[in-house]
Amino acid sequence: MKVKKISVLWASLFSLALVGSVLAARGLEGRGGTSRIADDSLYLPSATFLRYASLGYRTMLADLMWIRATQYFGSQLEARKATPEKHRFLYPLLDLAVSLDPHFMEAYRFGGLLLTVVKRYEQAIALHENGYAANPDRWENPHDLGRLYYLELKDHEKAL
Repeated sequence: MKVKKISVLWASLFSLALVGSVLAARGLEGRGGTSRIADDSLYLPSATFLRYASLGYRTMLADLMWIRATQYFGSQLEARKATPEKHRFLYPLLDLAVSLDPHFMEAYRFGGLLLTVVKRYEQAIALHENGYAANPDRWENPHDLGRLYYLELKDHEKAL
């Protein structure tokens, strides 16, 4: 019974900290007028810390990281000015999601596709190869990697 009370306490504290950080971020964004916190992904903790902080809810946290990655992708597309640093936090967010849940196939497949769209081919290749290493019995990652080599990079030998 004591262990259950402690885990409920930790879950409550974690939830309270999460809500507080969201409210603080919204307050900071609203204060600056046109300026925003551009790269809040810079403040992401490591996958090792998040594994412990998730209190056993790794897949749920991986889903949240996936949602954050797609929101980041959309917000970068929304930005008018193209810079070389555009989309630089997309791969770390995707890598964090698949580190928390190595069997999250959608993050590998569609994350690789998002990286391909923004022409970060090396990172897309790394994501697909990590997906194949974590899930060698699934066909999707080798297929997507072959498609990337064939259609985007025009490397027919590696595509085979």
